[in-house]
Amino acid sequence: MGIMDFFKKMETISQNSFPSYKLFSNKIELDLKLDRKDTYKYQIIINFSEIDELEAYDSAGAMNITAKMGFSYTKLKIKGSNQLAKFMKGKIKRPEVVVFAINFHDPRFLHYLLIRGPKIYYFIPLGKQDGLDAVEAFKSFKEKEY
Repeated sequence: MGIMDFFKKMETISQNSFPSYKLFSNKIELDLKLDRKDTYKYQIIINFSEIDELEAYDSAGAMNITAKMGFSYTKLKIKGSNQLAKFMKGKIKRPEVVVFAINFHDPRFLHYLLIRGPKIYYFIPLGKQDGLDAVEAFKSFKEKEY
């Protein structure tokens, strides 16, 4: 294996270790991929009816959001970390907050998904997915709801 093959393989592994999602007509199913040995162990299902806002961002848009939030973004990361730990131990069914640390200078972090509702706030990086289909699925659901 040449050095370029090695880097290509590492990029594929890295992209596959990011959170991902599956879409359904009335919900989104997140796989947080917190345990690389067992994908789909940490799945979270969120019904579109629980969501007020679902947006996709590129790294510049995500950086803008976190800059506007200031210190409250740090508070959300702390709360999210605590809830993720409880979720991974099976102490809670689903975390209310999931905010991954974001490295805007890492080219692997290209797309982000924001899911916000009265009882949830998720801001997660995506690997191969860009989130645009999730935004469209959510909008379609909301249009049918009214």
